[in-house]
Amino acid sequence: MVLPEVSAEEKYTRISIGWQERYNQVLENYAYPSGQVIKDDSAYICDRAILPTGDSRWPNTRYRSGIVIGAIQSGKTASMIGFMARALDKGVNVIVILAGRQTALWRQTMDRVRSQLLGGSSSLGECVFIPSMRSGGERYAVKGAYAINEKRAERAFRKRTPIVFVAMKEVNHLASVSRILSNNVFPAAAKCGVDVNLLVIDDEADDASIADDQVKPDGDSLQEIKRIPFGILDLWADSAVPTRTKAEHVYSTYIAYTATPQANFLQNSENPLVPKDFVAALRTPGASGMLCPREITYDGGNVRNWYIGADVFYGPLADCFCSLIDESIPPDDNENAAADVGRKNGSASITIECVDEELLKRGLRAYIIAAAISTIRSGKLGPSTAAGMTFSSVSEIKNKVAPVTSMLIHPSADLDDHFSVKDAITYWWDGDGGKTGEGVISDLESLRQAWINQYEEYRISASKIAKEYADRFDIVDLPTWSEVEEVIRQEIVPCTRIDVINSRPDSDERPQFDPRADSCGVWRPPVNQSSIFISGNVMSRGLTLEGLLTTVFLRSSNSPVADTQMQMQRWFGYRGRTLDLCRVYLTGEQLNLFSEYAEADRVLRQQVILAMRADESRLPGVVVLQGRSFRPTSKVSSLTTSTLSPGRRPVVRYMNHPTDDIENQRLVRDLFLAEDAGVVGVPGGLVTSASYSIMTVADVLDKLRYKFHGQEADELEKWNAAARLVGIHPTESCYLPLYRAPAVNDAKVYLGGRSPYSLAAYLRLWSASIGRKVDGLMTDETPPQRWNLKYSASKDMQQPRFRFGLRYGSGASIHVGPFFELSTRYGVPVKPMRRKVSGCELEAEWGARRAIEHGYAGDDVFDAIVLDQPVRRLEDGTRCEGELGLVLFQLIDRGEGEASLSVGMSIPAGGPDYVRAANNRNRR
Repeated sequence: MVLPEVSAEEKYTRISIGWQERYNQVLENYAYPSGQVIKDDSAYICDRAILPTGDSRWPNTRYRSGIVIGAIQSGKTASMIGFMARALDKGVNVIVILAGRQTALWRQTMDRVRSQLLGGSSSLGECVFIPSMRSGGERYAVKGAYAINEKRAERAFRKRTPIVFVAMKEVNHLASVSRILSNNVFPAAAKCGVDVNLLVIDDEADDASIADDQVKPDGDSLQEIKRIPFGILDLWADSAVPTRTKAEHVYSTYIAYTATPQANFLQNSENPLVPKDFVAALRTPGASGMLCPREITYDGGNVRNWYIGADVFYGPLADCFCSLIDESIPPDDNENAAADVGRKNGSASITIECVDEELLKRGLRAYIIAAAISTIRSGKLGPSTAAGMTFSSVSEIKNKVAPVTSMLIHPSADLDDHFSVKDAITYWWDGDGGKTGEGVISDLESLRQAWINQYEEYRISASKIAKEYADRFDIVDLPTWSEVEEVIRQEIVPCTRIDVINSRPDSDERPQFDPRADSCGVWRPPVNQSSIFISGNVMSRGLTLEGLLTTVFLRSSNSPVADTQMQMQRWFGYRGRTLDLCRVYLTGEQLNLFSEYAEADRVLRQQVILAMRADESRLPGVVVLQGRSFRPTSKVSSLTTSTLSPGRRPVVRYMNHPTDDIENQRLVRDLFLAEDAGVVGVPGGLVTSASYSIMTVADVLDKLRYKFHGQEADELEKWNAAARLVGIHPTESCYLPLYRAPAVNDAKVYLGGRSPYSLAAYLRLWSASIGRKVDGLMTDETPPQRWNLKYSASKDMQQPRFRFGLRYGSGASIHVGPFFELSTRYGVPVKPMRRKVSGCELEAEWGARRAIEHGYAGDDVFDAIVLDQPVRRLEDGTRCEGELGLVLFQLIDRGEGEASLSVGMSIPAGGPDYVRAANNRNRR
């Protein structure tokens, strides 16, 4: 591994201003209110994550953990640095930033932290920064990169000078930092009588920080990847005694930063890095949203200040930005697909399928035109002209040179494919003669109309965007085609780089988007002023592509994984200034997947935002959705799925002992003695002709009482999370809490979703969901429909209503107890059902089926039989949407003249549902 040029430490001399005040100067460059939001979010995180050493809120382990969720390319680093600044002001004296597993990302993070937190002036504050860049050519081994001796650390603690490490998340790097902390830093603090308040920030924390022995990553680095979570833990804890920090004076806070937290939430709850104490979601500027109370987005004003993510790319204007790959498109006229695709290279023939070849050309033309338009709009020097010039400063380059532009081609995960694509593009770019740009110019001249059509697409998209966002989008007239063509010929084609960025040694260097100076102080424009990047996984994590205008996404998967593919959306980011020039070429199937990922992501983020609003003292349980066509993550092996819906005909098979069931029997008796119930009695039991609201049914179910069954922690967490998902506000007391099971001291029986209290919670959620826009929620139909598309405020009547039934059987008549009064009132002997019972549970859910006029029916349609009112049913027997439901109490013979109640439901179709992922190992 090639390490950056670093020295052991870099010092900054501090004046009296605080770290946060210093960073506020950086945030002044942000448009209002984005700078303030970064400060507010950083304050929220810091106030809940950072405790003074010795504070009573520290657990006995002296270790706390949490997670911060950002959006893909949304500026998590800015928030992270803001949080660090505030943490330093609150007494944190050692920080370790884990800056990803790629050298390029590590260096990028070092540069950002150094420039924005510490600054370049010696008057900005004193800090020991490890490692630091060195201007010479000397390179350090891992051990030397993080070196700080005990005496230097001791001086830092005595002077209250913080020590900041920026480390690569790789086993040897982690081991080196751990040794330095254990052997030098922690002992130095002890000598000074100073507690260590250690903050560990894990950037891209879902990448290699999830401990799971069953997952088998690809490649030879399997064992090293598995060791990374324990290498992180070893920064503050001894692996032999991982339940507490290495010394009594060491306090540690671990914070995971990620935009794809599925694995972090789903990992084994016993893992060392699982978030346990706090959670936060960062907000992004967009079309709408309030600052208070918090929402996922806030009004960012003009489009140029927005974070451009899924709501824009896959929203109402998706056809402006997403160009679907049509595999039926024929090759260009006058082209021989087989001849033009291949290029001989020695004995090997590099070929790409005809469809991909045509797609590449479409994407390349789009990028070249967009880059030319961007250059013309800037009114500054183009890439080719600027490349031959020198400048006196960075500011001069920014004032005189057009912004960077780039294109990304993501063909597959196969590294060889990247080079094959580069060869194909280079051949098309340079033509048969191999002279730079000749092929592009030839294509431009022979297929001029195809180029002009693409140019016109940008005019159309700009018009649509302006119509959608009105005066919030600064529409700029498109330059004429002749102007664009001139810039293509003179500026874009001669100076555009074609680079492969992957993990192969023969790949190109990491992108360089910043101006560079030589040893004489002469400044030149960025190396990658105009670039076409061919990449895969390396570009799918952390690295930002400046000025990305065009993406060709060819990658597909037979088993799509949300967190992996979400990270590949490098077209997300602050691209409002060039929004009308942004294009993504992808298949319709992939677009649908990205849209589903986005909805699941909004659901997760919204739950966290609502928890932040409520300022909950404990980490909330969150629902991580699994789609019907994708998994949330492949980093956790023990995943299971569960649905929100209890099913169409759930039965609570558990029963009290008869002597403990009197209260329940009185409850049911009173239902059927009510004057307005309209009870109809037959030898098989009683049915109310009156129907009851879904909320009334929920209240009745919640009044049932069991000696050995009550509130379950998993169910409480599940329904609290569901309430957040639906967006039920804490003031909506008619719905909250959804789950109202009583606390039972002797509870020994756990029923999960087959508890009457869970059924009641589902009914309340159904009622609360009507008329709401709820991302991630589906109907329980086959096939399911998106809840948002089916229900609106005008469909409140879709809430189902239910009848109550009481099922008798062929047992001996009951002459004592609460139900005797029913036989007196309705003249029907009360006889319990003779059903097989194991312990206190029915062995089967519903009673025997019986022949009726049109086939067979069971007790799930008992009301229809008694009242002679047939109900419409689906093929599987489920009541159709709009039909009345049934709550059927079954009186079960328990022997010796005693009986107990069981309860079942026949629920009409159309209720809310989702597929939730969970870790099977985390069940209580």
